[in-house]
Amino acid sequence: MMKLFLPFLMALLMTGWGFGQSTKPITNFEAIRILRACRSHKMLDCDGAKIESVILRYGRGDAKLLSPLLKAAEFSDGALSEDLAEFYSDELKGNTTGFLTAVAGLASSTQETIVMLTSVGGNPEEMRQAKRRLRKIARTQGPIGELAIRLLNAMPDGKTYPNTGKK
Repeated sequence: MMKLFLPFLMALLMTGWGFGQSTKPITNFEAIRILRACRSHKMLDCDGAKIESVILRYGRGDAKLLSPLLKAAEFSDGALSEDLAEFYSDELKGNTTGFLTAVAGLASSTQETIVMLTSVGGNPEEMRQAKRRLRKIARTQGPIGELAIRLLNAMPDGKTYPNTGKK
């Protein structure tokens, strides 16, 4: 019985139908409204559950939300920073080049905040793979390569880059 219940519970939680989540997925309009409320510090309209619902909508394929979610670093604090840090770290691990390309187009102060939040860590094997991809990208010239170096230097492994093998 437990073998059947656990996968069901995991699927329930991953789809946003779990504890504290709305049972109705939000629209793109609602997602943008939530992020604007966070930007203007209307804290009643900006809480962790609402930000998570925006992240879930992005995860379901609403790619237009990536830029606003990255720009949310400009006004993040406390719990919002924790939610964004997990999201940024997941994006770095799952879509390294796309994440770097999107971040490279932002203001340098926003990039620095994202670098600081993204360097949190995670599953050791996933982080090793992400570092491998970052080192490869760091060998390239341009803003994406420079951003990869900054992310590598922010990771808590004690190493200093650009020891990327490029001469």
